[in-house]
Amino acid sequence: MSPIREQILKTVDGYLAAFNTNTPEGTIALRSPDCKHHVLPKSAGHPVRSNEEYRDFISPGFQIMKPFIIKLADGVPPIIDEEQRKVTLYLASSAETPIGPYVNEYVFTLRTNDSGTEIVEVVEFIDSAYTAEFMTKIMAFIGEQQQK
Repeated sequence: MSPIREQILKTVDGYLAAFNTNTPEGTIALRSPDCKHHVLPKSAGHPVRSNEEYRDFISPGFQIMKPFIIKLADGVPPIIDEEQRKVTLYLASSAETPIGPYVNEYVFTLRTNDSGTEIVEVVEFIDSAYTAEFMTKIMAFIGEQQQK
């Protein structure tokens, strides 16, 4: 295995492990200070976010989804482009919530710096139909709880 491939895989492992701590710091671990996070498809209406914006966006979900875990989908290894310093990951998530289990899937493409030690860009493609349906249900639950 080439040294850069090995380093990119180490960065991916570290990124997933840090994210799975379910902490604000973990969501942006191993990212460069100017990393940008894109969520696709564009029809989902998410803006491009800085590290701080992404951290603030995702962190409240950890209060409802415990624990929120992302991992490589079974049987689908990362696809690495060493030259471009990119890795594409097919990920699966799971969490327990007050309205039942949350299970979703994503495709992340991470672009790293030249040494492969920091993530400079995240492009996340989410199952937007599942997410929209789930968010409608969770928002209804939150509304009901606030009325009590």
